[in-house]
Amino acid sequence: MNQDGVYTKDVVLTRPETKASKGILFDASMLGQPLSLTYEKGQAFQVPEGEYTLTVDMENMTLTINGTMYSGIKDINTVNLKSVRFFNLQGMESATLFQGVNIVVGEMTDGSKVITKVVK
Repeated sequence: MNQDGVYTKDVVLTRPETKASKGILFDASMLGQPLSLTYEKGQAFQVPEGEYTLTVDMENMTLTINGTMYSGIKDINTVNLKSVRFFNLQGMESATLFQGVNIVVGEMTDGSKVITKVVK
């Protein structure tokens, strides 16, 4: 769908298991965050297997990925990530990662939460 240079596509990403690749490793804290499409020559996003909605905004040169990352266990019902919140060690919340240590709180559609520490 094209709306003012914004393109959206639902995709299921699968790939054979390989260890060799280069680029920006995509993780759950990046879901829903606009990622810059202006990068160094030869780099790419390494997105894990999963079901995603990809949105490319050509005006702002960003890629936004929403959806579900597959875990190594594929025979269990998957739970979708509903939202991600970022906090610094003083408890201040932000829409993006703070510089330094972050507490990342992911809320799942089943109501459970996943809490991780991320250093930026």
